[in-house]
Amino acid sequence: MPFLLDHVLIWSRSFDEYQKIFSLTIDDLGKKILGCADGAASFNVTATSLGFDVTSCDPLYGLEPKDIANKIRTSCELIYPKIVSCADDFNWSYFKDPQELKAKRLLASKTFLDDFSKSGDSGRYINAKLPRLLFKDNSFDLALCGNFLFLYSEILSTDFHINSVFELIRVAKEVRIFPLIGNDRKTPIQLKQVLKALDKLPVEYRIVKVNYHFTKGADQMLQIKKRLR
Repeated sequence: MPFLLDHVLIWSRSFDEYQKIFSLTIDDLGKKILGCADGAASFNVTATSLGFDVTSCDPLYGLEPKDIANKIRTSCELIYPKIVSCADDFNWSYFKDPQELKAKRLLASKTFLDDFSKSGDSGRYINAKLPRLLFKDNSFDLALCGNFLFLYSEILSTDFHINSVFELIRVAKEVRIFPLIGNDRKTPIQLKQVLKALDKLPVEYRIVKVNYHFTKGADQMLQIKKRLR
């Protein structure tokens, strides 16, 4: 049973999940990384604690911590019953059951909120959103965009997708996007149109299978690299 959503949910993911969904190696983690549409993920705080250079951007960061906490709670109350009711749409190997999934998502959100609340003007959490970011060209070695583009294809237009991908390419030398299916469990038409648009740019791209397969059918990412001149 596909999810029918009319807005983007705040559903927190961990550093370990990021490593798997983006196939991040130690060399990758050593690069200057942008996490775009990171939401309440704990990737930034854990990566920073390990000595890596990560900047996250999301319009969520324009809110006060208490307001973010309310959005996390509201999203959890909406999505968790849906997951329970259609548990067969998921592979229960990374998480053993819906209860563990919920517990780990909430733990990741708490880790994020604790860090966000005391991050001050560190510059690690930037209030910005696609399709227009405030960073200079090639500000990052690697841009990661998870669980936003393509996933919300039912509410984000083809133009939004193309403009957003072009913007990520502008600010980073390499871009990785996961997953490549929508909340309806289908491959969105936007993917075909994005790939067609990429053919006109000086980039190389490929679809890569990743070592993470929680939602059935969602085990691929799009990897885009600028061509060396």
